[in-house]
Amino acid sequence: MRLEKELKIQQSNLSKHLERLANAGIIVSRRESQFIYYTVNVDILKEYPFIKEIIDNELDKEMVEHSLSNK
Repeated sequence: MRLEKELKIQQSNLSKHLERLANAGIIVSRRESQFIYYTVNVDILKEYPFIKEIIDNELDKEMVEHSLSNK
């Protein structure tokens, strides 16, 4: 639910994207109770460091945007 809100997409679309990322080995998931937690596959980051750069740049950008919108 949190990802849906953050990305502003429907749950069905989010599920499709997450499934593709998981099938490609880019993310891994774990279930705890009714929650599913997703993380980036660290082995992929080692093999393709540009993915980490993209993630870092996007997170920095989002943090700044979020910070500015809360002022």
